[in-house]
Amino acid sequence: MTVATLAELAGISKGMLSQIENSRAVPSFQTLFDTLKALDVPPSVFFEGIEFNNRKRF
Repeated sequence: MTVATLAELAGISKGMLSQIENSRAVPSFQTLFDTLKALDVPPSVFFEGIEFNNRKRF
């Protein structure tokens, strides 16, 4: 898949995708999920192996 195709399917510009890819921008959760959907990757795969040990109660 090309960058142009992924950007189009995710609903973002090629420039924004490049910035995300190069850690110059942080995607919103919506953009993250739209990009994962465009790649046909379940969100659970993206978060595998992440431990959430520092839970704080408010």
